[in-house]
Amino acid sequence: MKTALACFSVALICAAPGYADDMEAAAPSVGDLAPDSFDWSGPYLGAFVAGISANAEYDPLCSAGCSPGTRDLDGVGWSSGVLLGWNHQVDNFVVGIEGDYAFGSEVADYGDLLEATEYSFENIATLRARLGMTHDNTLIFADGGLALVDTTFTSGDLPNTGGLATSDSKWLTGWVIGGGVEHAFDENFAVRLDYSYMGLPNTSYFLTDGMDTADISHSFDGVHTIRIGLTYNFGL
Repeated sequence: MKTALACFSVALICAAPGYADDMEAAAPSVGDLAPDSFDWSGPYLGAFVAGISANAEYDPLCSAGCSPGTRDLDGVGWSSGVLLGWNHQVDNFVVGIEGDYAFGSEVADYGDLLEATEYSFENIATLRARLGMTHDNTLIFADGGLALVDTTFTSGDLPNTGGLATSDSKWLTGWVIGGGVEHAFDENFAVRLDYSYMGLPNTSYFLTDGMDTADISHSFDGVHTIRIGLTYNFGL
């Protein structure tokens, strides 16, 4: 019995170095345990909601029923939509292109109950170039490009309609510039927060009730947008 125990002890002692070597080889390094940095390259698809702050003014010229003078047209609205883009990452730098389309809402009004004037962004589309820099799974970017906005000017008293609303709609072409931050929280999904400033041209709207008319001269002082969104990156 003593001889058997001695042989078993000798076998354990001889096997121990090899077992320790196997354990050392199998143990992962700290670098292996850390997650890989997110690769922003490839196409992506997303959705967003946004708040819009519009500052504008208008000056009506009526055939009857309204007084001349410039009115402020300010307010806050919202929009929601989808976006589609493509990125290419080289080291820590990212370049890309992105297009988006959103449904809007009333974004401004004139605080006179008698004139009852409202201004709406019905549809909003932009096409932007992007440039950014990554840090781990976070992307900080700037963007800019073309903006197209379907606008509607509505009034219940321009011209003298007796409270019946008349409106005129126009697509406006302008530009947009902004920036934001995105953070990837797994291999495909990322959340984003961005700000943009939109420059839109001065324009005019024509209202009529069939008898009287109103020519509206309209100009923008600024359109500001803050968006929050979720994207899915398909990768390469």
